[in-house]
Amino acid sequence: MVRRNADCNPLELAYALLIKLPGVDPKTVEECPSWLHCPKFPQFRANLLTQGNLQPLINRFNALRSPEWENCIRVIALEKTRFDHTALVGVDRKTAKGDIWLEMEDGRLMGISVKATTNATKTNFSVESMMQKETGNRVKRIRKEFLAENGFPKHLNENRHQVNALFYDRNNPYFSVIREVIASDENITNQLMKHLFCLECPVKIWEFDGVSLKQLGPDSARFVSFTEDESLYTGACAKMFYKLVVEEGGVLKNYRVEIRGKGNVHSGSMQFQVHDSHLVHLA
Repeated sequence: MVRRNADCNPLELAYALLIKLPGVDPKTVEECPSWLHCPKFPQFRANLLTQGNLQPLINRFNALRSPEWENCIRVIALEKTRFDHTALVGVDRKTAKGDIWLEMEDGRLMGISVKATTNATKTNFSVESMMQKETGNRVKRIRKEFLAENGFPKHLNENRHQVNALFYDRNNPYFSVIREVIASDENITNQLMKHLFCLECPVKIWEFDGVSLKQLGPDSARFVSFTEDESLYTGACAKMFYKLVVEEGGVLKNYRVEIRGKGNVHSGSMQFQVHDSHLVHLA
């Protein structure tokens, strides 16, 4: 039985191959083509072979593909390895979020961000790191003091459930100071917008989620509001919930933003995890 490598997203290889082989089943490609730079091709392919029926995704991707991709001369799929290119010098990599990169005949670079489904998390940004340095350090200190004062000065696996329960109260000291900072520092929402929609990325970035393909970039979205969403606090959970409303192409769209842990809360900040939500009418 083929063993799956947890790090190599098989859909990234499938779509990378479809860029220049739209009529081919990606699973049948046994060797890495000369135009594809993919150092972990064997690992990607092993994962790809464990997938079920990909034909609906293949058909959708081919139906939505951009005509601009036809002049591509090289495709790059590096998994989580940093991709260095002259077009990305000095660019914040959270903004240039391509999983697949295309090099064109005229020297231009383009990127495609691959999401497994429409429900996939769009971001994992450290809440504390998104704050001004001094503020982030203060919030970090409050997090650690809150844990210590409640009898959990360090992480122990056996205490995980009790530690999580501390954050069921959405007015705990840590969540309260996060709420305070978000309300007073518009730079946080500016950063969320910048990274979510690649607003300052100098190269074209597309996002494909299995259903839709959209281009991100400087004019792709306009900020409307970022507010705590009281309606989502329906049970015990160690999260905060916010709603980000943006205008995309003349239509208002809601994004659900969860502030939640990733890993253990002793060692790192909670994260801004953004999820696609739904369209609303444009007032």
